Amino acid sequence: MMCLRQRLRCRKFFASCLLLLCLASPLPSLALTPQLSELQRLDFGILAVTTNAAVSSVVLAPQGTASYDPAFVFIAAATPGRYRLTGYPPFTDITVSMAATDLALGGTGPGELLALSNAVSSPLTLHTDQDGAVDFDLGATLATSGTG
Repeated sequence: MMCLRQRLRCRKFFASCLLLLCLASPLPSLALTPQLSELQRLDFGILAVTTNAAVSSVVLAPQGTASYDPAFVFIAAATPGRYRLTGYPPFTDITVSMAATDLALGGTGPGELLALSNAVSSPLTLHTDQDGAVDFDLGATLATSGTG
């Protein structure tokens, strides 16, 4: 009988130690920090604008195809952006959106603004992997002001 009580006490002692060890161990953080990494910059290439009499645009698809309105003279190729999101919960759907932004036109001409808008990701709905990460391609539209 004494031997059985000692075994039960030992089991209770080890169970208590295991419980304390689990409680004392750091738990994985539930607060994730989402991050965006640029793998390849979204780049509309080098363009010349021949006229700004009307709004003209360049539409760059996330797959890399680009269409140019006649007011643009294409000089160097456009490339879609490639980005990585990390720090999200595993197996989560994410939709990417980007606010329209005005950009200053470079070169030697007047300081007209270009509008960057209509960002499109590929795939449209992103799905994170087991590590909470996902890579995606990004295209957008670049348009002139059309102010003359």
